[in-house]
Order: sequence, then C-alpha cells, then structure tokens
Amino acid sequence: MLVGGSQEIRAGSRLTWKPQPGNGGWVLQLKTGAGVACQIETSEDLMHWSLFASFTNVPGTLEIPITMDPAAPQRYFRAMPASLR
Repeated sequence: MLVGGSQEIRAGSRLTWKPQPGNGGWVLQLKTGAGVACQIETSEDLMHWSLFASFTNVPGTLEIPITMDPAAPQRYFRAMPASLR
C-alpha cells in the first residue's frame, strides 16, 4: 500500500497508515487542523483517481479503517483539499 499525494492540504498535514490489529486491514491516519475540508482518493494505477471518503476534520488525527482483499489489485491513496475536486 502506498500513501501519498502531491497537493498540500495545509502546512503540517500528514496522511499515514498503520496495520489494523486483528483483522489484517489497515487504518489511514490523516492529521490536519480543525475544520479542514478533505477528501481521500484511491487509485489502482496512479492515473485514474476516485473518491474514497470526504469529511471535515476535527483536531488531532482522523482514523479511517481500510479492509483489503488480498485478491484485489494494489491500491494507492492520497489526501486532497476538498475544494480541488
């Protein structure tokens, strides 16, 4: 799994991931300032992106659980400002 993106949501924002204990899934972690409108996009080829989740963040780190099918193609994730979609 690759987590990244080329747009900066806000200085100090960060999208990371960690394994989710017990179910073999993952948790995306997005840290931004309070009230920042964000969206998480996903892609299988880094060229075609689709909306995965959209929200306005709260202070601290937002955790988004991801279930991964081992038979599915590799997926990429990026965080974008909601206004750019």
